[in-house]
Formats: sequence, structure tokens, C-alpha cells
Amino acid sequence: MVPYPESVRDALPKDESYPVGREGFDAALMDAGVENVDLVYFLRSGIREWHSTRSGELLRIDFRAATGERGKRVEVRVHAVPAELRRTLEAALVPEVVARAAAWIRRAETSENVWRSADHAFAVRWDGTALLIEDR
Repeated sequence: MVPYPESVRDALPKDESYPVGREGFDAALMDAGVENVDLVYFLRSGIREWHSTRSGELLRIDFRAATGERGKRVEVRVHAVPAELRRTLEAALVPEVVARAAAWIRRAETSENVWRSADHAFAVRWDGTALLIEDR
């Protein structure tokens, strides 16, 4: 298991679920050779959008470049979804997109200083019919 110095998992009501669990995410991190993640949050943030539009953010990874006040950080957020969509969304994410996200984290760990001198993000959204992936 990849160590998470900081990890939070919001409790969910029965009609909500996470599209990927910690075990599946950890397996992808280990397969990619990821050595460290600074925080992993499983959040209800954005659930209203999901309930009203059946779309929203599923996964977001932020690489925060080091500054004078703090070191570099890799932060992962997995967003809750309506429970009836979990199987569809999990099938869209696992294993390919979760593996791609883990590879992105590994790239953040091993990239040259030029890449690591700026903030970057990898975000996965569901538009109601398909995944949209943003890598910046």
C-alpha cells in the first residue's frame, strides 16, 4: 500500500458511492511504481451537481510545485457519485483510466525540474455519456 500521510473519507448516505475504492486505487499506484502521495480525499464535494445533472468530476490529481513556504505535493480527490451510477462509472474508470492517473502521478515524481517547477492537474469528468480527461 502506498502511504498517505493525510487521508480523509467522507461518510456517504446509502444513495451515494465512490466510483473507485482505495484498494483499486492503491493497486494502480503500486503497479505504476508510485512512491508517495501526500493526500487522498474521498469527498462528497460536487455531489449536488451529480444529483441534478448526472455529470461531474470523478477524480482530480493536483501536483503542487514547491514554493518557499512548502515542498512539492501530490493531492488526489475522488468524488462521490449517485449510487445507481457507480457500476457504470467504475467500469469506465477501472482499470485503464485509474492506471493512467497513477502513471501521471509517477511522471510527477520522476519528471525533470522544468516540469516540476509549475503546478499541474489531471482531472476526469463524466459528461453524462462519456469520460472527459484533462491533463494540464
